[in-house]
Amino acid sequence: MASDDLILIDDLPFYRRVALIRDGALDQLWIDDAAASLPQPGAVLAARVVQVFPQHDRVNLDLGAAYPNASARLRPPSTAAIKPGQMLAVTVAALPREGKPLQVKIKGDMAAADLPSSPGMIAPAPDALTLAKLAASPEAAMNHDATGDLWARYEIDAAIDAACQSIMPLPEGGVMQINTPPGAAVIDGDSGDSRLAPYELAMVMVPHAMRQLRLRRIGGPIVIDFPRITPDEQKHIHNAMKAEAKRDPLKPALHGFTRGGLYTMARPWRGQMLAEDQGDKGAEIGRAALRAIRHHHATRRPGGLTLRLHPEGYAWLHHDGQAAWDILRAGLAFLVEFRSDDGVADVLIDENGHR
Repeated sequence: MASDDLILIDDLPFYRRVALIRDGALDQLWIDDAAASLPQPGAVLAARVVQVFPQHDRVNLDLGAAYPNASARLRPPSTAAIKPGQMLAVTVAALPREGKPLQVKIKGDMAAADLPSSPGMIAPAPDALTLAKLAASPEAAMNHDATGDLWARYEIDAAIDAACQSIMPLPEGGVMQINTPPGAAVIDGDSGDSRLAPYELAMVMVPHAMRQLRLRRIGGPIVIDFPRITPDEQKHIHNAMKAEAKRDPLKPALHGFTRGGLYTMARPWRGQMLAEDQGDKGAEIGRAALRAIRHHHATRRPGGLTLRLHPEGYAWLHHDGQAAWDILRAGLAFLVEFRSDDGVADVLIDENGHR
């Protein structure tokens, strides 16, 4: 682990972002969202067996009315021992993806007598800060970024936006194209206008590809198309991949190069991909407004604050984000006004919603 890891915490009411900065760049991002409807990976629940599929060594489970049904893999001879209606303790392993249900693992360390009589939550998942501390070096510094200045200094929002795009520029002019269709994820390296030799470009790709897998939360089978290199150079690339994999808390399995020259690996699937976790446009705009208001308050700037806000952001602040806005507004000693930024009207709105 790097010794200069930095954990930045960005807090809003009911919504927390925790960023791990490594080597001066955003490496991973975790989000605690009180509005999340699914139990997150690591949560422990009591589940009732709905149906057993012995031919597939799988079981469908009822996690309670608040959650969708889940699927768990069984290992013989437990397949024959588990019956419909039975209560089990399970740990959430992965959120739904590509038509697959919520995935859980059966815990073998809780007796049936210790379980509740109906399905539901037993213990919540580790929070974002806990996960960040597990991923960072033990001596990592930690900072609650009340003003957002550090967040801006490390260009975290720009890094998040870039990680939601398929094209990723590399130093020295190279390019990676990162595609995550149903099935295997594919990373294709291209020299672009780079003057680097194929092996040099492949070495540049290694840390950037592995960082993007962590940041984008890509899981499942992964294929990397490095530039064409010799068998000896492939061994060096494989060793470099092993070194980079030590930074990944999910411990990916590295399979190496195929006879056709493609690098294959697998990374456990856990939560939503980063692009799916960014919320809708209104929520993004509304939270950006809350951060601007928080910054104005934390830096004690004189006078009120006027923000240009898209109507979708304003609607979020006065609907799904109303509780968060109310909590933040309660501590303010200045007036906040919003102006429409829809390109049509220029309407002044005060913090009470009066036009």
